[in-house]
Amino acid sequence: MRRAAPVLAAVVAAGLVADPGVGQANGVNTHTWISFHAIEHLPDGELKRLLADPTLAAMIVNGSIFPDGGYAVDSEFGETAHWGPFHAAYIRWMQANLPEPYARGEARRHVAFLMGLGSHGMADQIFDSMFMEAARGYDAANWSDTLLDSFDTATDVMLVDATGVDYRGTEQWLPSDDLPGMFAEVGITVDSSTLLDAQNAMHTFVLAYGAANGRDPAAVMRYRAQYPWASAHLMDPHEPGSPPCEGEVVAAYWLTLWDRLHGVDGPQNQIIATYPPAGSDGHPTDHRLVEAQVVVVFGHGIAAGVAAKIRITDPTGKVYGFTARPFYSEANAVAIRPTEPWAANETITVELLPGIATVDNLTYDQPWSFEFTTRPASGPRDPTSDPTPHEGEPWTAPPASGGCDAAGGAGLGAALLMLRALRRRRGRA
Repeated sequence: MRRAAPVLAAVVAAGLVADPGVGQANGVNTHTWISFHAIEHLPDGELKRLLADPTLAAMIVNGSIFPDGGYAVDSEFGETAHWGPFHAAYIRWMQANLPEPYARGEARRHVAFLMGLGSHGMADQIFDSMFMEAARGYDAANWSDTLLDSFDTATDVMLVDATGVDYRGTEQWLPSDDLPGMFAEVGITVDSSTLLDAQNAMHTFVLAYGAANGRDPAAVMRYRAQYPWASAHLMDPHEPGSPPCEGEVVAAYWLTLWDRLHGVDGPQNQIIATYPPAGSDGHPTDHRLVEAQVVVVFGHGIAAGVAAKIRITDPTGKVYGFTARPFYSEANAVAIRPTEPWAANETITVELLPGIATVDNLTYDQPWSFEFTTRPASGPRDPTSDPTPHEGEPWTAPPASGGCDAAGGAGLGAALLMLRALRRRRGRA
């Protein structure tokens, strides 16, 4: 399925017309805000220190907006750049062309750009499958897929108004000589000049539109009136799929990419988030509500046929009917929609059976399960959680002249123990 974000003034200036049948997603100011917000959710360690370096901020901005540039120039590279197979191609290119350590030297800029790419694709899955799906019902009265009235344009302007961010003037940075080869590896032909034109359009028009209108009270009020439910819930960290919620899942995906860059993969990267969180209460019973769904986010994109590997039950022995599919082709997020009500005041168990296949030809051979309840909740809760959190991360010793640069605040001895543990679970990248 092709999902697209509008290219706003760039598309209008070109005289193009949006296809009302394509999906909408986060705007690019929102994508960039999510990336910087996600840094706060990383555990202390080398990746967090790298991404928090202000000299790399431009690369994070450029990576966060890059995937939507394909729509600005009508090139299929944009859709491809959203998803895991391209992220994997970028990782392979880095492993083949850049020396370790990846937290030093030229590799740092590529890491920041790659994490921006990963943030964009993951955030779209979370936003679209939860927040936007709910808004389609609550804000149906004035819903529009026309470019300047679309949901992602409106929420982008609202986020700028709410946060005050302004990414205009960010230096454009693009590894344009290297990207065509990465795209060729996943079957996409695109040249450097096309990529540069697309990135320029994203900076010149799309970022600028959200930033300018987010500072125009009349424009902000128009969008808030058009999408009142989204306006009220956009920055609520307890609302499933809202931008603050997206940042938590993005951080979990970043750790997966960072592991894979270092040749590490393991159980901590199989399931990186669930909605609702394991062990949580208060899940809606009405199966017709978007909020009644279950979303499982994997570390890799999931292939079709996943529904056959899922079983949902409660302690009475009832087996629930549902539909399940990756929310987009090649996506990590699997949306599980019940076809009947969940039982009230009951514990629901979701089982993932062995044999779930990924789009990059891996197979998850270990079963996994989690539970939630439909008992009344005692108060607000986080909408998602990482059920397999990282205990550490690949760590690089500092230069010999550099003194103590302990990973995550740990001493050198603890860091060496971490390295040994990582080597014991080293797998395919």
